[in-house]
Amino acid sequence: MNLFFFNYKKIGYFFILFASDLLAYLLALFFAYETRIIFQEIFPIVPLQFLLSYFVFELWWIGAIYFIFMLSFGLYSRKFPFWKEAHEIFRATSFAFILVFAFISLGKKSDDVSRLTVVIFWFYSFILILFFRYIVKTLLYKYKMFLENTIIVGDYLNAIKIADAFTRESSLGYNIIGIVTLNKTNYKKKTKYKILGEISTIEQIVVKEKITAAIFLGSSEYVYDMSTIIGKIQLMLSQIMVMSSGVGVAFSNAQTMQTLTTRLSYFHINNNIKSFLNRVLKRSLDLTIAVIAFPFFLVITCIIAFFIKIGSSGPVFYSQKRVGRGGKTINILKFRSMYKDADKRLKEILENDEKARMEWEKSFKLKNDPRI
Repeated sequence: MNLFFFNYKKIGYFFILFASDLLAYLLALFFAYETRIIFQEIFPIVPLQFLLSYFVFELWWIGAIYFIFMLSFGLYSRKFPFWKEAHEIFRATSFAFILVFAFISLGKKSDDVSRLTVVIFWFYSFILILFFRYIVKTLLYKYKMFLENTIIVGDYLNAIKIADAFTRESSLGYNIIGIVTLNKTNYKKKTKYKILGEISTIEQIVVKEKITAAIFLGSSEYVYDMSTIIGKIQLMLSQIMVMSSGVGVAFSNAQTMQTLTTRLSYFHINNNIKSFLNRVLKRSLDLTIAVIAFPFFLVITCIIAFFIKIGSSGPVFYSQKRVGRGGKTINILKFRSMYKDADKRLKEILENDEKARMEWEKSFKLKNDPRI
């Protein structure tokens, strides 16, 4: 029965994400088509010869290629942190775009498919698939759907820190049920995480609490026993993660390495920003996306500007100085989100409301900010 329920959850999760991606795909086609129409009115290019329905139904194979890459990158079976998922979606859509573009160019099908539309579609597909997935996952996890019931196994104090970290990373979909300690603990400080028992009773805990995922914290004391314990419960869980005992170390751009003789695993951390090639590629990508996205964001900017204008008197934009690369001061423009007499409003409420003044002195923020 548990196995059936597990499969049912996996299938349901797959189809919800698939539906989200399909909707994003169709919307990306629509925006790409409309942007291409705008381009031909602005620039001297060949007018588009096809209807939108042609891209949806006749060129269905483009969508098939996109979803095959999404599937192959584990975007329907694995759960990633938000930025990691964004990275994987970017890779999947980019590889799909390269294959589609190569097929059109090398297959001499440019008369049947607008290559400019395909380029624009690639940009919109990445943005919209990521956006739709973020909304869908946020709603699913908000209502406690498709969460992994998870335990943290390890030293209690470190386990609390890891549990807090995974709870904050809501896009992963882990529901921390409690902590399984290495030894009997008398820790008295109140936390929201329940001590479920000791590691010697982990199998019973997994069954009783209906656990589907476990996070093991590395411990030199239990380094050999840990592998035996993981082996025992591996088939009882859908996911097992093993983390270093070091807490607070940043593993961005890291790769897992392993020595050949001692089988010792370690992290190799890359600083990708130092690469000249990466900087050139990023700048090229920034400029390309800016040009393609300009008509779309121009419309969005006009809509936002309109609502700011009717919402309150004052300018649409707010200029602010920021420190940029190499310590250089630059000016940035932001949409104005406060009244033009914001400073006066803040001064008045701080002088007349003692509770608000104490809140401001504590965090320099107000829950009910009169300036907004």
